[in-house]
Amino acid sequence: MKTQHIALSFLLILGALFTTNAQQNTVKKENIKVWGECGMCKKKIEAAAKDAGAATANWNENTRMLSVSYNNKTNTTKIQEAIAAVGYDTKDVAATGDAYNKLPECCHYDRKEIQNTATASCCADEKACDKNMSCCKDGKCDKAGSTCKNMSACKEKGCCKS
Repeated sequence: MKTQHIALSFLLILGALFTTNAQQNTVKKENIKVWGECGMCKKKIEAAAKDAGAATANWNENTRMLSVSYNNKTNTTKIQEAIAAVGYDTKDVAATGDAYNKLPECCHYDRKEIQNTATASCCADEKACDKNMSCCKDGKCDKAGSTCKNMSACKEKGCCKS
């Protein structure tokens, strides 16, 4: 009887371990809009996604869609933040002006305003513009004191801190 109790306990523990391991290794798949232009962009976008924990990453230059698969060790927010850190806007996270400006000229894409709370809240307060204003070298986003003269141009170019 005691042997049966030990065997049953062992099986329950073993079952719990397999269930926990299976939950940790659940693969999720998602498509994320990522702005970019060329084959060089593709390499950087896919590498950034994998560095952030994606098991697979495949960016389509024509549709600008990134297909990723990942497990519970990462999430789409981390993946999008890593992509934005190397200069590419995603559906939810805008690259900083500095990161975008570091991209090779062939990788410069038409920037879209990203509608998320971080960007919206920083740009609502016109004093939150990037102090370096490095993204404003084209003159579209002139700095007047500590604020931007043209906030829509600042938002469009990603001058706002996130």
